[in-house]
Amino acid sequence: MKKLFLLMIISAFLFSCGNNENKTKKEQTNQVTQEIVKLNVDTFLTKASEYVGKEIELTGTVNHVCKHGAKRLKLMGTDPEELIKVESGDKIEKFDVSLEGNEVCVKGIVKELIIDEEYIAQLESKMKNDDSKEHADDHHEDLSKIKEMRAKIKASGTDHISIYYITDCNEYKVVE
Repeated sequence: MKKLFLLMIISAFLFSCGNNENKTKKEQTNQVTQEIVKLNVDTFLTKASEYVGKEIELTGTVNHVCKHGAKRLKLMGTDPEELIKVESGDKIEKFDVSLEGNEVCVKGIVKELIIDEEYIAQLESKMKNDDSKEHADDHHEDLSKIKEMRAKIKASGTDHISIYYITDCNEYKVVE
């Protein structure tokens, strides 16, 4: 009986050691797959859907830093019409306006905004609820944006369009 008990303890010990080895291999595999992808804006524009929810490094030229709080900036690649919005995270109080025109590398999480008819209807509803005259010019601009969104959806051949952006940017550097 004692021999059987001793044999079971030795077996349990051997199995537990083998599991640690498997865990180590799994951890190493996870580290390799969690490497941060480095992209420029032009490449990002073609592959953004592959990186939704993942952290990436994105390099581009700062086209604009938001003047209202400086918590956002827009990056461009070779086409100044194609912009990627970057939102700061908790570690960045604000982006410096002097970044405009500089090439920067930002690190953050890729998010997707799906614009479909339901999204547009919500925008229209908000506009109707905000009847103040001080926003009359904004309403006209918003209406043209809504028409533009609907046209893009129709041209896409699907029931929606996706806008990709970077959020939780807690790290950036000017590229020299």
